[in-house]
This record gives sequence, C-alpha cells and structure tokens, in this order.
Amino acid sequence: MSKAGVVGPFGSKQALQIAAVEYAEQVFLNATWRQTAGERPGLTRLLAFCESWFAYMERGTFPGGCFFAVTGIEFAARLGDPVRQELADSEARLMRVLIGEVEEAVSCGELPAGTDAALVVFEIGAVVRELHRALKLRGDALAGSFARRALRRVLGVGE
Repeated sequence: MSKAGVVGPFGSKQALQIAAVEYAEQVFLNATWRQTAGERPGLTRLLAFCESWFAYMERGTFPGGCFFAVTGIEFAARLGDPVRQELADSEARLMRVLIGEVEEAVSCGELPAGTDAALVVFEIGAVVRELHRALKLRGDALAGSFARRALRRVLGVGE
C-alpha cells in the first residue's frame, strides 16, 4: 500500500499518529485495566493491574515492544507536537488512576500513612520501563520475575 493510501483516510500523517496512540491506549486498557477493574480497590487492584501490565509487556502485544515506551522516547523532545501531547495525556490519565489506587491503599491501611502516592507510581513506572528494556534489548528471561519482585519491594509487601 502506498504512503498516501495509509495516510489518506486520516487526512494527515499527524492525524494517523494520533489515531494510533488512541488505538494503542484502548489495546492497553483492554489488556490491563479492564481485566482488573472489578478487583477490590486499593492494594489488591493495584497489584492485579501491575501483574496484568507485566503480562502485557511479556506477551509482546505490539511487535516492536510496548507502544508507549517506544513512542514516548521518540516524541519526548518534540515540544508542542500534538502527537506528543496525546501521548502525555494518555500517560497522565493512567498515572491519575494509579495514584488513586495507591491513595486508596493508604486510606484502607494497606500501605503506611504518609506514603507518597506519586513517588510510588513513579517507581512503578521505572520498574515497567526497565522490564521493557530487559525484555526487548537484552532478552532477559528473568526480567518478569525481577519486575514482580521489584514491585513488591516498592509497595513494601512480601514476595
């Protein structure tokens, strides 16, 4: 198919890229959040969501790796780019949900009072990004196990 044949239905390359971000977000949500949304709020749901996120990464849902890990790096420095903004908005939505789960876990006494929810979510993101790198760059067979152990360490729950 020609480049014009791919871009044509969207009107522009940028519109195609934004549609790809929206599609990838739906694929991610279907594979992760929608699988765990019925879990008890707080630590239980947070752990279930992270497990489904790790499994999503390990399955290699997209051939090049996690769509957001790859495109996030590609577009990070493109200030003012609408595609970058769509990626940032998608990530912000996910971060708000995860922060809410950590805060719920704190309010239920499942995590210590004073836990910095934003920091915990930052650390979870670091674990996920390293899982992606370990899987895609190094083909590390232990990456999933390490990610799960690191998550439990970040959350202060037993292995």
